[in-house]
Amino acid sequence: MSQRIAVTALRIALVYALLGALWVSVSDLILSRLVSADWLQVIHAYSDWVLVAGAAVALFLLVDRELRARQRAEDVVRQSEARFRALVQHSADVIFVLSEEGMIRFASPNLETVLGRTVPPGESLNILEVVNPPDRENAARALDDLRREPNAVAATEFRAMHVDGSLRTLEVWGKNLLLDPTVEGILLNARDVTERKQYEAEIQRLAYFDPLTGLANRRLLRERAKQALALAKRRANIAALLYLDLDRFKAVNDTLGHDAGDELLQQVAQRLTKCIRDSDTLSRLGGDEFAILLTEVRAEEDAAVVARRVVQALQESIWVQQQAVHIGTSIGIAIYPRDGTTFEEVIKHADIAMYRAKQEKAGYQFYRPELSVYTRERLVLEEELRRALEQNELVLHYQPVLAVTDRTVAGAEALSRWLHRQRGEISAGEFIGIAEETGLIVPLDRWAVSSAVRLGRASLQGGWGGWVAVNLSARSFADPDLVSHVARSLELEGLEPTRLVLEITESAAMRNPDATADLLHKLKDVGVLVALDDFGMGYSSLAYLKRFPVDILKLDKNFTRGIGSDAKDERLIEAVITLAHSLGVQVLAEGVEQQTQLNWLVSEGCDLVQGYLIGKPRPSAEFEIVQRVPFDADGSAAMAYRPFPEY
Repeated sequence: MSQRIAVTALRIALVYALLGALWVSVSDLILSRLVSADWLQVIHAYSDWVLVAGAAVALFLLVDRELRARQRAEDVVRQSEARFRALVQHSADVIFVLSEEGMIRFASPNLETVLGRTVPPGESLNILEVVNPPDRENAARALDDLRREPNAVAATEFRAMHVDGSLRTLEVWGKNLLLDPTVEGILLNARDVTERKQYEAEIQRLAYFDPLTGLANRRLLRERAKQALALAKRRANIAALLYLDLDRFKAVNDTLGHDAGDELLQQVAQRLTKCIRDSDTLSRLGGDEFAILLTEVRAEEDAAVVARRVVQALQESIWVQQQAVHIGTSIGIAIYPRDGTTFEEVIKHADIAMYRAKQEKAGYQFYRPELSVYTRERLVLEEELRRALEQNELVLHYQPVLAVTDRTVAGAEALSRWLHRQRGEISAGEFIGIAEETGLIVPLDRWAVSSAVRLGRASLQGGWGGWVAVNLSARSFADPDLVSHVARSLELEGLEPTRLVLEITESAAMRNPDATADLLHKLKDVGVLVALDDFGMGYSSLAYLKRFPVDILKLDKNFTRGIGSDAKDERLIEAVITLAHSLGVQVLAEGVEQQTQLNWLVSEGCDLVQGYLIGKPRPSAEFEIVQRVPFDADGSAAMAYRPFPEY
């Protein structure tokens, strides 16, 4: 500003000098030619005043122009400062300006919101004083990196201490502006990412741990087993895997209900934990099946000792819902390297030994090669399943999906059932595993797609325009004719592609994310909808979730059960709903069995719900009847076998 004033003053002086010089040099010559001698004497008498007047006018014009320019510049600065203050005051981030030593010279008002503190003017506070002590070394290193070079940029992350004693995780971006005359400091932009980190940690936990019992899941067991087997190979040691299946668990589930079954599994997990060492791994594989990985085993007898301890622990009664329950367990034991050199071989042979122990009610059984004959029952079942596909013994049952906003049947999930000639109706859970192992799942999936499309066409003629969902197995992802089969089925029945939903499980999708994304895009080109099933039970990175062209996220029933009793489950559901809606994806909550669960999901904006409270799976004929039942005036539906719940 001082330089600009000096320049202005110099301009005025030069103009004054120029006007004076011109007046002195040429005024007499010009005037002598223009006026008479008498007037020339008069003008000479007043010439000095004319010079003063001219200079004053010039001076006025110059000063006025400079003052107006200065006023405009000051207005621009004030507007810029006002915008900056508004941005800083309303920013969700905390903005710091630090001295070269790291002292806080400025902190935006949001510091009080994020950390519950302020930095009053004149108070001396170093930025490292708000950093959690274990993180200070990394924060100091990042600050040193910024000091070294003008305009240097650095990003880091550390935990800061809130005045209430809690820790907040900050994502920090910094730039060295010490040489910038408008800042003269180190600029930091700190974003509170605590909740995001908590969600990421929860998703990571779900990727490796069973949500019901807190034990390691199959994925974590596999990783630890691979490490243990590699270590045993280097040390020429042995390792053991115990495969457990609970006896009479199904009777407890059927008699006392799923909640009692869940409580029983939790208590079983606690007892099993007391039977092993800290260095061993206890895992829940799913349902009522568990596995124990024993490392640094000296002899087979060590595994037998643990097995006997487990059998004894589970023979004692367990109190569930104020009632004594007696179960028991059957254990199969496989030894590395005698019974297999890979995790897959070892767990397969432990599973075979477990079946033998269950048949003989022996408590536990070591694997022997001759035990493989006891999988003959599975071979017989495989052959019967093959024949069932050929002779149309498989049927689809349909479970309604309720649209929360208008209480209509938005769709139905197709569930396979086997009408066995001797054993009666068999649920999918009993034969899908065999179908996947033998490759029969591929023709079974094709049959399910064709059958569901036929139902969609028939229901459309009956006046219902909802969609039908079919589950695809991981094996079908590798079927080169899957996409063409879907397209042909839709074309043959003349059904709109958007009335078919193809469901894939999260775990299956993440086996080969790139191949999954390619397949889903091909299916979307056909026009069908895609649903990601069992969301939250595996681990899908957000990057891949963005790549997958998903229309519906199906929230696993394990989270739905926690509504009203588990705040973590509720927070996770809220996060999933928010995430899905931000991506333009609908959320379908499975396993809705209680009115309180439905009410909570409605309040949180869940789009679709499914479960026994809404309706059980029914044969196609009964489901078609349901679609023909008109809705009441208040929007509720009078379903033939169960009315929709009120909310």
